[in-house]
Amino acid sequence: MLKRKIKIGYEDLFIKRIQFKDETLGEYDSDDKKIYIQKNLKSREEGNTFLHEVLHAGMEISGLSADGGPLKNHKQEELTVNALTNLLTQVIRDNTWFLPYLFGAINGSINGKRSRSKALAASQKRFKKLTLSTNRKQNRSGRSGR
Repeated sequence: MLKRKIKIGYEDLFIKRIQFKDETLGEYDSDDKKIYIQKNLKSREEGNTFLHEVLHAGMEISGLSADGGPLKNHKQEELTVNALTNLLTQVIRDNTWFLPYLFGAINGSINGKRSRSKALAASQKRFKKLTLSTNRKQNRSGRSGR
């Protein structure tokens, strides 16, 4: 299900399905901070179009398509975004494990296991909660609460 909003870089972009008057399938509007997607697209076409517009937003927000950036020429940006969109759509479609793996890896867990840094942070948080708690009769540190 397509959500109403997506965060890209420092921007919160709203997502809206509209009926374009021409053959346009999608559009990223940097002034209004919106991504527009053509209504009633088939699932694969909508996914490809949405990814395409997300990549356009990423190019603009990251500065790649700004003056002096490597993709300041609109034609170069469109060719780059189109190629990346089609490549990523194919990789995601043909490798169902790919997105869940990336999600886990980026968030610090692979195969359901947390990374050492996340596990350490969680244990430190638990330890702090146990030793600084004021709602217990006696803390594990041996001191009485309050």
